[in-house]
Amino acid sequence: MNHNFLSPYENQGSVYPILLIPAIMWVISQILKFSIYSYKHGVNWKYLFEYGHMPSSHTSSVTALMFTIGYYEGIFSPAFAIAFTMGMIIIFDAVKLRGYIGSYGKILNKLIKDAGFKNKYPRLKERVGHSISEVLSGVVLGITGSLLLIYIFEKLF
Repeated sequence: MNHNFLSPYENQGSVYPILLIPAIMWVISQILKFSIYSYKHGVNWKYLFEYGHMPSSHTSSVTALMFTIGYYEGIFSPAFAIAFTMGMIIIFDAVKLRGYIGSYGKILNKLIKDAGFKNKYPRLKERVGHSISEVLSGVVLGITGSLLLIYIFEKLF
């Protein structure tokens, strides 16, 4: 079987939704996260690309990738298996690994302050990881956004 990796799928129309939907969901979740954070704390443009907070854009985009591949390729396809495996790693790391990084930042900030080096070192970010509710909101956003975008793509193309 000869495959051209740049051509549309033989039986599903176009590869573009699989590429675009997760990217669109990342942008939507980042804008939503920035809006929620700005409403609570005031506008600070550096927070447009910060880690943590609600909803998880990593989770939203990787869920959108899994859902879109599952829709176009099927949940028993090798592509879905890869997306699912990588998605679970990304989601687990968003909660656990980055949670640990945040706790280390908190400890180091306290040590630096207590040692009197507060002005010598920059304050480390303590809120890097996600809570379970932030991840779940990313999953819900990724699935619902994917459903809506798949519908739009199918109507347009």
